[in-house]
Amino acid sequence: AREPIFMNSAGAIYILSFFLNNTSSLYERDILSVVVLLGVSIVTGFYVQEVKIRQLILLKKVERERDTDGLTRLLSKEAGTRDIKEFMQHNPAMPATFVIFDLDNFKGINDTYGHMFGDVVLAMIGSALRQVFRENDIVMRFGGDEFVMFLPGVGNEQNARASIQKVRILIEQEIENLPQANEISCSFGAAFFPEHSSNYETLFAMADKALYEAKHSGKNTCCIYQ
Repeated sequence: AREPIFMNSAGAIYILSFFLNNTSSLYERDILSVVVLLGVSIVTGFYVQEVKIRQLILLKKVERERDTDGLTRLLSKEAGTRDIKEFMQHNPAMPATFVIFDLDNFKGINDTYGHMFGDVVLAMIGSALRQVFRENDIVMRFGGDEFVMFLPGVGNEQNARASIQKVRILIEQEIENLPQANEISCSFGAAFFPEHSSNYETLFAMADKALYEAKHSGKNTCCIYQ
């Protein structure tokens, strides 16, 4: 590991102090005194700056872990909700698609194969979602087997369905090696910002209603809020 800059510079100050104590000329002693004081000031500044940088890195790491769902490595419910609301506030005219989806019959899957298997499936879905989305997309695990996707720039039904189909295919590819893969499917509900609403809670309710319609239309499908 790299030796802290404070310790590297301290050696230089020690050497200067040695010459200061062994110099007989008053003029040379004055010069060396100034150099020593300047060196102490520089070293202290570097050390304080390094401590601040390390504290900032640690803080960012803590914040990142706090905002991440431990199982899927997607955004947590709190972080995702915050980010979507901030986007809505700062980009009131930019179209986006708000999507809610969950696994069909997930309770039955958990009851049949156990919660550990259910967690494996959720983690695999998280892996698939992290692969497919762009940097400015907001994707979170809302809770249980329910996920929320917010897709800036996707503002019409054709593009929304294309994006959702891409997600569906990637999830199928991610879980295809599981013996139970044919029992796992997802239903999607979507609404448009700001076309349907510019309010987070209202948009969520609209997408949730569309998801309900998808569930009652045979599942493993996508419905857009009407």
